[in-house]
Parts: sequence; structure tokens; C-alpha cells
Amino acid sequence: MSALKEPWLSSPAPNFPGRREVFLEDLSKLIPLIDWHFFDLAWQIKSRSEESVKWQKEAKSELNYLLSLKILRAGGVIAFFPVRRFGDSLNVYETVESISEKPLAKLHFLRMQEELDGNAFCSVADFFNPKSVDWIGMFALSASLDLEKAIEKADGDMYRILLWKTLAARLTEAYSEYMHREVQKKWWGYALGEAFGVRPVPGYPTTPDHSEIETLWHLLMPESVGITMTSSKMMVPEASVCGYYIAHPLSHYFNIRRIGEDQLKDYASRKGWSEKKAREELGRLL
Repeated sequence: MSALKEPWLSSPAPNFPGRREVFLEDLSKLIPLIDWHFFDLAWQIKSRSEESVKWQKEAKSELNYLLSLKILRAGGVIAFFPVRRFGDSLNVYETVESISEKPLAKLHFLRMQEELDGNAFCSVADFFNPKSVDWIGMFALSASLDLEKAIEKADGDMYRILLWKTLAARLTEAYSEYMHREVQKKWWGYALGEAFGVRPVPGYPTTPDHSEIETLWHLLMPESVGITMTSSKMMVPEASVCGYYIAHPLSHYFNIRRIGEDQLKDYASRKGWSEKKAREELGRLL
């Protein structure tokens, strides 16, 4: 099954396949990419209000000071792997030559079972060729590495500490956007002209099964750059992000709000879960 009306051949092979650690020395490059609307939301301020203008001015001053300390670091891991699609799942391989061997991992996706916001029956799996080798990208990034060291400079000022943490979160989102552009033009190189493609994150509406982050973690191994994960699947530093790069020109975000009992049972089978485990993980979608 596919929600796409027009098929598409496989994504081009990336310029740099495999796993790669990345770092950004000049964090000031991220400032133009910050979405201050989400800063307002975090502080429960009405966007474009006088209060918003005042708070953002103060926040930008604090951000400049935080970056001037030269403590905060931005880094992460990106990776590109060949895949084969089987239904709504992908087998991930180390190289194209190893396609006939046992896969490194399997990625599983859910599918919409209703029409919502103009989208009907979409799955991330639809953005991959079901008949030949395709490619997927992955990332784990943070622009708040060593934030705790920087916080020591706040001298216990709780307001400043909270503000810095909020700014670190916004910097990380900006870093995610920055790296997506780098992937499109340089690392993968699939969009040298007009940009396209999406970067869904496990646990969010397009890919609502948060447990899939464990597979990404296994493939990316971001501990090497200082990004770790707790037993409850929370990333440390808190301002970190992990997800997929998808290069299909028709790829887009959508909201999987509800699934049926039939899909729950199918997904449990694909994941190797009991039905009870599937209900624990995905019950909110039933």
C-alpha cells in the first residue's frame, strides 16, 4: 500500500555514505536560524507583542554572552545507509554490496488510517522504493554540549540558568535546520537546487513510536560525541534531537492520530512485541 499517487525511483547515493561525527565551531552561524516563536511559547509570551519584543531583546543579549564564553559546543553524528523496503518497514544495511546479507537493523513505521489535513493513509515507508535499493539518513545532534559547564558561570542565578537552557534548546533546533541544509547540499547532496526532504523524529506525529529511537541509537552511537540516552529513552543533554533524513521530493510531514486494532497487531508482529507490549507503547493512538 502507498499513499503516493506517483511512484519515484530510489534516492541518489549520498556523497559520504556511512556514519560520520560532525561538529560546528562557530555557533553564531545558528543565530539567523533560530525560530523565536518557539522561544515565546516556552515562556508563554504572545508572539509579536510588546512583551515578546522586550524578552527577545534580552534573550539575544544573553545568547551573545553565552556564546562569548566559548564553552557551549555543537556536535553530533549523521549517517546514511542503504535500505530495502518490506511493507511499512525498512531493512537497513551497511553497504549496497551487503544487501543479500543479514541487515544491520530494521526500521518500522506506522500508517495513517484516516484522512486528516488533506493527507490520507500516509506512512514514512511510502517515501522509499519498494522494488529496489534506496537510502535513508539519520542524525543525533545537540548544540548544548557542555551546557552544564557554562551554567557554572551563571553563579546560581536560577532565572539566567533557565533562560540559558531555553536558548540551548532553540540553538539545537537551529543546528538541526543547519545540518539538514548541509546534508541536502553537501553530505548527501540530493538537493543542490531547491531544497526538499523532511527530518521526522521518533515520538512525534509523523513517526509516533518513540521506541524506534533505540534502533537509531544502535546505528548512530552518539555517545562518542557526548550525547547519551537514559533507560527511559530521554536524551542527554536535554536539548538534543534525533531523527531521520528522507530525500523523496514528495516527502512531507503528517499526523498519525489514530490506528486500528488491525494495525496494532501487525505492528506488534513486525516489532517482535506481544500485543500487551504494543498496547503499552501505542495505546494512546487507539
